[in-house]
Amino acid sequence: MCSSVVERCPDKTEVDGPIPSTLTRHFGLLLFMNENDKNEAWWKPGVMMFTKMSGLIAVPVIIGLYLGRYLDKRFDTAPWAFVVSMGFAFTISMIGIGRLAIKYIHEAEINIKKKDTEHDTRNK
Repeated sequence: MCSSVVERCPDKTEVDGPIPSTLTRHFGLLLFMNENDKNEAWWKPGVMMFTKMSGLIAVPVIIGLYLGRYLDKRFDTAPWAFVVSMGFAFTISMIGIGRLAIKYIHEAEINIKKKDTEHDTRNK
């Protein structure tokens, strides 16, 4: 993690004080931590991401399940309305998860670049 007094950097220069490892510097970024939110629990962003992704799976599937069963009973088309509605639910879930994942990856990349820039300016 960090050592004290003098540590050799990857570019073979010596620096006074502790140097956080790559894991230490980026651990909070992987959870999309914001430096301004010091009062926020460290696990909250991860739980929020899990909740959003779970909701993107569960909600369309539950709606598709009930809608498909209702349409099959109403029009006597068993199991075709159910299969089609579950296909739509699966497609909606995958598109939503993909978009959310791209959003989180983009946020993480921005935070990593920002942290690296801050880290570089402090060491100069």
